Amino acid sequence: MSRDGGSQSDYEILEREATESRTLDLLADRPVAPRSQRGQDMTATRSRTVGCRALPLFVGVAVLLATGCASTSNTRAQQRALVAPEWKVGDEWAYRWEEPTGGGTYVASVVRKETLDGVEHFVVKSGVERETYHRASDLATSMEKVSGGIDTRLVPPRTNYQWPLAVGKTWELTFRQERPMARETSDLVWVWHVEKEETVSVPAGTFNTLKIVCRDKRTNKPIYEAWHSPDVKQFVRVREYLQPGTRERELIAFKLR
Repeated sequence: MSRDGGSQSDYEILEREATESRTLDLLADRPVAPRSQRGQDMTATRSRTVGCRALPLFVGVAVLLATGCASTSNTRAQQRALVAPEWKVGDEWAYRWEEPTGGGTYVASVVRKETLDGVEHFVVKSGVERETYHRASDLATSMEKVSGGIDTRLVPPRTNYQWPLAVGKTWELTFRQERPMARETSDLVWVWHVEKEETVSVPAGTFNTLKIVCRDKRTNKPIYEAWHSPDVKQFVRVREYLQPGTRERELIAFKLR
């Protein structure tokens, strides 16, 4: 299946085979978050691995406020949640995804740092040939490449987070989405709102999260909802509202450096 819901290309079939193998390798490691990240053993993972394709890493990292009784460890977790987490080369997250036309798994890996327009970025690889550029200072999404060519460029970079995060916080961004391969350009205005704290269970474990809702300001229609955890430095669940239907992704495994 293509990114826009069409039939599979030879490229996507190759991506599926390669990423399925990478997902199995990650799951075989039974990754757990370091004790310094959670204060307790976190993640014995499980997964139903089906076919795979690379999906854009729609959203980069995340934050939430720890809940529960007051304690020294909880206070440290809350303080950590207020700032952008630091990714490291070698961090990996495996997800399963489902939508009306199919489903699968993929692995997103921080593969390197690179300077783009004079600014340091993390490069996250998904599948065989898709790379997403996230500004290192705040993890805003600047660009996506496929097979070395620019698939999407966001001007200014899309700020999926505005640090520090807290329940009730709202921000908006007017930006241009350029897709040179498709010869498409869109001027967009998106609004984000940190709706609430929520405990979420996914195949990778149970996590305290902040739920963030993103809407199109002009139409007020939802674009996506994301549940982010500082313990994994990433979202653990995301629900995207696409033209063909709703796509959901859940974390099935992760490995932090």
